[in-house]
Amino acid sequence: MGSTSFIGTSPSVLEVSRLVGVVADRDTPVFIHGESGTGKELVARLIHERSYRRDGPFIAINAAAIPRDLMESEFFGNEKGSFTGAIGRRQGCFELAHKGVLFLDEIAEMAVTLQAKLLRTLENGRIRRLGGQEEIELDVRVLVATNSDPQGAIEENRLHADLYYRLSVFSYRYHLSGNGGRTFLSSDSFSSTNSTKSTIPGSSGSEIKPWSCYGNIRGPAT
Repeated sequence: MGSTSFIGTSPSVLEVSRLVGVVADRDTPVFIHGESGTGKELVARLIHERSYRRDGPFIAINAAAIPRDLMESEFFGNEKGSFTGAIGRRQGCFELAHKGVLFLDEIAEMAVTLQAKLLRTLENGRIRRLGGQEEIELDVRVLVATNSDPQGAIEENRLHADLYYRLSVFSYRYHLSGNGGRTFLSSDSFSSTNSTKSTIPGSSGSEIKPWSCYGNIRGPAT
């Protein structure tokens, strides 16, 4: 399997790579906030590949792409007969990510009731399949992302506040802005919200200087 990387040797690209290295082996959640196409999944894959979990699975799932009535089964799995069409036991994304990393994209699109169940899983390290009685203990690192403003999503009741604070042990926020045909990708907060697990070497702990690139991560370089 080929390794994931940002293309380029500029100081800005090397800085992002350094920051990924800082959090890779912390084994804490990371909340990635950025516009669509800015490479949030790429950052998550880099964290996985540079961590001690690199030989474990990397499971990526986009909450916005899953029908709400199937979300619980998709994330936590289900037992046979737990709902119409459940013809057998099925493992969810958490079980598939055991000993590895689960990347949840567009977390604010997940039903708030399901976010509460996710919060419990993060707190006790266990899941219960839909329709099941047994609690299954798992070892999974969770990385999440959104293109929404987290505080706005909390105010709109689309993001569970306690879940956000539990997930944002490290929070990485960046955005794109055009300027004369160039696109500037600025990292304006890569910081720990938990002071006991904090600090980012070589930074103030609350702000990283802006960096630029051409185009967004999905677009062609010019």
